[in-house]
Formats: sequence, C-alpha cells, structure tokens
Amino acid sequence: MFKTAEMPIQCASIEPVLDLTRTPLPVQVIGTVQSEVNIFRAEPNADSTEDPFPKPGDEFYGFELVEELGRGAFGRVFLARERKLADRPVVLKIALKANNEQLRLARLQHTNIVPIQDAYRKGPYYIIQMPYFGKQTLADVIEYIRTETGFPKVGGEVFTTVAKVSTHRDTKANSSKSDSGVLSHDPPSRSEYELHEGAFETQVNSSLRNLFSGMPYSEAVLLIIRRMAEGLAHAHNRGILHLDLKPQNVLLNDDGQPMLLDFNLSQDRTRRDRRRVGGTWPYMAPEIIRDFAKISHDEPTEQTDLYALGILYFELLTCQLPFSPIRRVPEDLANALAERERGIPSIRDYNPEVPSAVEAIIRKLTDPEPRNRYHSADELREDLQRQFENRPLSHAPDRDLFERFQKWQKRNPLFISRATGAVAIIGLTVGSFMLWDVLRQRAIERTHHEVGMFLSDYEIARSQLTVPTDIKSRQLGIETATRWMDHFGAGQTANWTQSKKIQSLQPERRDLLLSSLGESALLLAHAEMMESRAQSDTERQTHLERAMKWNRLAEECYGSEPVSTLLTQRRVLLNLKGETKDAEVTDLDLKKSTNTDLYLQAAQDIGEGRMASAIKLLKKLTDVQPNHYAAQLMLGLTYQATGQPHRALERLQVAKPLAKDDPRPGYHIGLLHYYIGKFEDAESAFASVLSTHPDHAPTLMQRGITLMRERKYTEAIADFTKALEAGGPSIPLYYYRSQAHRHAGRNEEAQADLEIAKNLEPTTAEDYSVRAAQLHEKNPSESIKLYSKALQLNPYFLSAWHNKAYVLSEKLSEWDLALEAMKSAVAIAPSFAPSRGGLAILYARLHRRELAIQEIEKALAISGDAELYYQAACVYALTSAKVPADRAKALDYFRKCFREGYSHFANVHADPDLKAVLERDEFKTVLDAAEKLIK
Repeated sequence: MFKTAEMPIQCASIEPVLDLTRTPLPVQVIGTVQSEVNIFRAEPNADSTEDPFPKPGDEFYGFELVEELGRGAFGRVFLARERKLADRPVVLKIALKANNEQLRLARLQHTNIVPIQDAYRKGPYYIIQMPYFGKQTLADVIEYIRTETGFPKVGGEVFTTVAKVSTHRDTKANSSKSDSGVLSHDPPSRSEYELHEGAFETQVNSSLRNLFSGMPYSEAVLLIIRRMAEGLAHAHNRGILHLDLKPQNVLLNDDGQPMLLDFNLSQDRTRRDRRRVGGTWPYMAPEIIRDFAKISHDEPTEQTDLYALGILYFELLTCQLPFSPIRRVPEDLANALAERERGIPSIRDYNPEVPSAVEAIIRKLTDPEPRNRYHSADELREDLQRQFENRPLSHAPDRDLFERFQKWQKRNPLFISRATGAVAIIGLTVGSFMLWDVLRQRAIERTHHEVGMFLSDYEIARSQLTVPTDIKSRQLGIETATRWMDHFGAGQTANWTQSKKIQSLQPERRDLLLSSLGESALLLAHAEMMESRAQSDTERQTHLERAMKWNRLAEECYGSEPVSTLLTQRRVLLNLKGETKDAEVTDLDLKKSTNTDLYLQAAQDIGEGRMASAIKLLKKLTDVQPNHYAAQLMLGLTYQATGQPHRALERLQVAKPLAKDDPRPGYHIGLLHYYIGKFEDAESAFASVLSTHPDHAPTLMQRGITLMRERKYTEAIADFTKALEAGGPSIPLYYYRSQAHRHAGRNEEAQADLEIAKNLEPTTAEDYSVRAAQLHEKNPSESIKLYSKALQLNPYFLSAWHNKAYVLSEKLSEWDLALEAMKSAVAIAPSFAPSRGGLAILYARLHRRELAIQEIEKALAISGDAELYYQAACVYALTSAKVPADRAKALDYFRKCFREGYSHFANVHADPDLKAVLERDEFKTVLDAAEKLIK
C-alpha cells in the first residue's frame, strides 16, 4: 500500500513551528515511541553461589571489558571498549537489580555532571553506559596530599601530579560496599588485560595545567567547588538531589573539570520517588542522621546536598574531616548529632591560608539548621564567584574588614602604589576614589548581568536562526540576535571590541562574550542566506549582502583565530554572489573543528537537506557539550524529520529543561505522541506547554486537533479560536474549526468557517498544502498545482512531496511523475524510512523489482515498525507476480506487521497491492487469526 500524508492530510496542515518535524505520514505510520532509558523493571535475582558478573577480558554484548573500576553488593563498574564505535572507551555500570538512576541522569546534561550515554537491559543485567573521562577523583587529591606532599601552597602542581599518579599507579579494586551501599568509585585498579597503544591512558593535557598553574591551592579548590556548585545547581533546578556527595563521587576529567557522578541514591523531587534515606556518614547532614536515628522524618532538600558539599570543601582545604567517625549504628548517632549541632571546628586552625570569607562560606554551608544554609546552589555559586573576583560576599557574612580592604586593593592594584602623596591629600581624595570604585564595580556587575541575559536569550535564538524555512521562527531569532549585537556595539566603531564595556569583563567572560557574538553573527549570515531563497534577484542580492556583512563582523569577534566555518561560509556566499575571490577560504576539517564549527556546519546541512550529515555533527557536538540546548533541540527535530521518533523523543526530553522559556521542546514531544496515536499523552504534553505559554498558537492548534481525535469537539473549537486570536495560521485553523463545528452538529458555523478559509489568500507553503488537501477527490489536478506552489515556497516540505506523489499515483495514475516526487522526498531525508517504503511501492508497481527490493530493505534497516512491515508485504506481494518465490517473503512480513500491532484491517481488505495474495489460503489464515486476536 502506498502511504500518503493525509488522514485526511493532517500532517500537512498540522504544521509545527519548525519545519523539520513535517513528517508526512498518518498517525499509525510512525513506530512506537519508547525511550531506551525507561525499560528497567525489577526482577528477583536467581539464587547462585557463583559470581554472576562478567570479568575483565570478557566480551559483553558488543563491549570488551578492560578493567574493573569499582564494585558493590549488587553491581560492578567496568572500563570497556565499545566495539561498534571504533573501540571507544566507555564506562559500564552493570547491576542485577533495577534502579531509577538512569531516569534521573537522563534529565541532567551539564559540563560538571558525568552524563549517561545509554541504558538498557541485556539478559539478567541492567546496564548504564557513560563516557570515560579518566580515573582521577577528589579522593585521589586528598590521598596524595596526605601521603606525598604535606599541605600544599600551589594548586597547579597538586592537580597535575595527581592526574599522573592516578593514571599509572596499581591498586586493587575495592570489593567492599561503600557506607551508602552504592557502587564504589574508589581509586581503580589497572587490569592485567593489556591496553593496546595506551587507548585508555589519561592524558594530563595543557588545559589542566593552565587551569591551576601558579594558582594558590585554596583558590584552586575554590574554583573546583564553584564548578561543582554549577553542576549541583543544574541538578537541583531540575528537581534532582544527589544525596551522596563525597570526594570519591567527584571525577576530575582530563581538562580539570570536576564532574559529579554516582546518582544511585539520588532523588527526583518532581516524582517523589524516595525509597530510603542514604548517604555516606562523614558527609551526611544532621537531618538525615536524625532520620536514621528515627528522631525525626525530615525530607532531604537542596540544603542536604549543600551540607555535604561544605564538608567536602572543608576536607579539601584541611585534609581532615570535621567530625569523629561513626563506627557503630545506632550507638554513635547521638554523639554524631551533638558534634554537628556544635558546628565545624575552625578551618584556619588547620590551614591559616584559608581566607575568613571562605570559612564563612563553609560555615553557612554546614550550619546545623537547613534554613540557615544557602537557599540554593545558585546562591552558593554567586558567593564563590564574588570571592574569586575579590568582591564582598552577598549571602554569607563577610565581616573581616582588613580582608575586605585587601580584596578592594586587589581589584585596584595601582591605587596604593600611586597614593604616595601627603596624608592630607589621601584623606581628601580617598572618598572620591572609593565612590568611583563603587560606580565602576556597579557598571561591571551590570555588564556581567547583561552578558548573562544575552547568553540566556541566545540559547533559544541560536536554534531559531538554524531553521531553514520557518519564517516566523527565523525572524524572531534575527530580531533577538541583532538586538544584542547592537547592544554590545558590534561593528559600530572600528575598535568596538576594545570598548570599556567589553574590556571591563574578566578575560574568561570577555572571551565567552566575543565568541558567542561571533557565532551569533555567523548564524545571522546563515539566516539571511535562508531568507534569500524565495526572493527576487534584487531582493536576493540584498539578503546576500547582509549575510556577507555579518560574516565579516564575525571575523572581528573572533580576532586572529577565526573558526573554520567562518571561511567555509564566506566561500558559499562568494559563490552565491557570483564572485570567485576565495583564496582565504579553506575546507572544514572535522578533526580540528570547534563546537561552533560543528553546529554551524550542521545548520548548513539542515538547510540543504543533508539530514544524515547533520545528525552526525550534532551527535558529535552533544557528546562533548551535552548542555548545548540548540544542538539537543535540533538533533531531536532532525531525528523526528527522518522517521526516528524514539531517538527524537529522547533528545527533546533532554532539551526541554535546558531552556524553560522555549515552548518548542514540549510542543514537539506532544506532536510525537500524537503521531503515534497516544492522544491522551499528547493532550497532556500540550497542556503542560500551555500552562506556561498560554498563547502559543501552534500548541493550541495541535491540541485542538488532538481533542478532535478524542471527540472533544467543543474543547477543540475553543482551542482553535484561541489560536486564531493568538495569530496562528488562519487557513488551517478555519478549516479545522469548520470540521470541529460540523462534528459538533453546528452546520451553520461550520459552513461559515469553510467560506472564510476559501476566501483567504494563501501566502505560505502550509496554506497551499492545506487547500490542496481539500481537493484530492474533487479536483486532483488543481490539488497538484497547489502542492507545486507550496513546494516553490518550501522545497524541503516533506509532507507536500508525499502528498503530491500520492495524488499523482492514486488519483491521476501519473506513475513516472509520482516516482520523481517520491525520489525528491527521499533526497530531502534519506533516513526517513516511510519515504523509502513509498518509493519501494512505486518501483514495485512499475515492475522494477530490484530497485523496489533495494529501497524496502533500506527502509527496514532504518526502522522496523508495523507499517513498514506492511509495506514490505505489499512490495513482495507485487513482485511475486513475476517471481513467485517472493510470495514467501510477503507472507513473512505480513505476519510480522500483525505481530507488531498493525490493526487497519479495512485497508488490508481494500488494498489492490495485496489483492492477488489475499486470495491464497495461507494469507487468509494469517489475516483471520490477526483480526480475531487484535479485535
């Protein structure tokens, strides 16, 4: 059966904000959405006296286990090679009992949190796969200081040396369970298994040395804790509590970034999935100890994690734990509580180099009363940042006046050296200087705030600028990005990058601003190129001139080190303008490409319809920068556009918490549920979006369509009306509201809306496509003309290509033209299995057996859902007319489609592609059994 995008053309008329999701097929065509991280189920373990776990050297479901990194009572952690991906190193956490850790990790995508790559069940094992970032933890740092160096003065030597030591030393994997009962992450052993070419050796690279080189140890630790606070804030803002922070659970990756790991005891506060209290005694907050002692039953909060972080901070600065060990439970709990009620001892007694402000921060973190601690990790991060920049603290007491004066002096290093005049002159001028400094600091803080606002806005604008054909979305991105470029004076003067506003920023912040402005300029150039496509020659040149202006401005942002894509984009622009001056342009080299290069090249590929290439680039980018919102969103939408809904859903769920102000991820999650027929889930997803974005017209329209499928016509009419008021697409909305009125028995209202829709002048590809859908039966020739106009406006409109092919073949019998239309659909999205299935059907009808089989097998390699199995049955049924042996294949796929849940029996009985084989007994038997079973 040749598949179309109708039902009756809903996919064409239910247009999302981004055109990448214009999947062309009806609800039942796209396979079941199932997140691979949501398949864990607890099962009793079989009794066994033997160790049920694999061992280093074993082949394990496509992995080669290299080394055991840690173990607990119910699991093991291994370093492994992933065979199917060039033997890349990964970490496998293998357990015999189900745990929801993977569900919580899947929601966390941050530089300072070890991410999850995959989670699945194989045989008796529950497996979590994570990237390998080396072996060094903060426990290694503390151990090294205690045993090797005495108390350090300089941080760079410590962290670099520990990285080398933790890579090369031989220790045995700790086989005991940690105090928390979770998998241990004690310093790992080196396996007897030979590592070829040092594949897994941790390299102490320049970024680690540069990060801490020459920095006092206490400042290096402050920087580590600040990064940990950023990761913790990310988790807390998504409702996840870690609840087992300790040095062993903080990895230091090769470039010096601390990364939180082991969320085995974590709690999702949005789901209230707490099953037990837990943690590690030395780092456990008083309220959790009281819970263990059954003195109270306080729920853990963000302050519970902050307390553990304070203890860890204390330990890093003193190489001591502040309280006596808890060796016997419950006997020692009363004394432990009494100690904690008294508070931590003086840090400066152990380490006089620790500033008073840092001690104040740690005391606030470890206050016995949760309400007296920092209210959030964001507050802690702010104080740590202010301390690092020698500014007064905002949330912890900063009472040491001499230390505050020293901070002021560090911020103003030239003041004291120049103030060598008479005391009287100093007395007269100091007030002016201090007032000037206050005003200067306020201006700097305001600029810092503005940079933060820009980066927040740009997270969303970046993805809006990437969309190839969604004019409204792209215009919003252009407006946002242009406004911020103007705000920072980009291109307004010859030396705008040297302005006081920009130069007042700390070097790290300044570099981030300029690189982000540079990427913004390149994406603005890309957007202008997209705008030029549907314009007249004169207007097209205007857009290309703007694009070249933005490209040149990006070069000013990057200075002497432009990203590769800047030059690649310039070459494209020169070619589009008919110029050949491209000597300065070089090809993109992926081995040397930056994250900006990866994203911009992916944007270019999406704009040109090279979806497979875009997916490869976006996956590479999200592997190294998992909190890149635009990359996660665009990867999800590209998966959705190429018929990979389960992967799309996974990425959209990752993207959603990264930009709470953007309704699009939640909208597209609902759209996926709709396309697979889960209407209640779709309605719920759309309702969630509308709870925060009540005027989001696409969501209102799509929820209205969903409500119609659930026969809630009055509610659907209300949503369509709100969508019209919110500026949604008029022609589709009037058509849909007309249908809702008709189903609700309001014929006059239905006819009035239909007349309005007919009299409106179509302006967009969606308008023409919706109007064409109404003419499939009555006037198919006119329908083809309208689809052609839609494709002139948007040549990448996948559903329009599908529908055009459908009308040409099913209504007009123009087989060759239908074939060309479907080839265009495949060219746009080669990984979209339903397009290849449709192409295979057409080849089979035209008696081109080899090409038909080639296309259907490619489709089945991409996706194996019920609809594709049904299409495969149709292909082989058609080819069996000349090759009777193909009938067995047709029967096999016929059985498979019903096993996978195909239930559209009316289509089967009326399908001309199956007519010949349905008369055979074996096919009748299968069909009868399926009807009885499924019905």
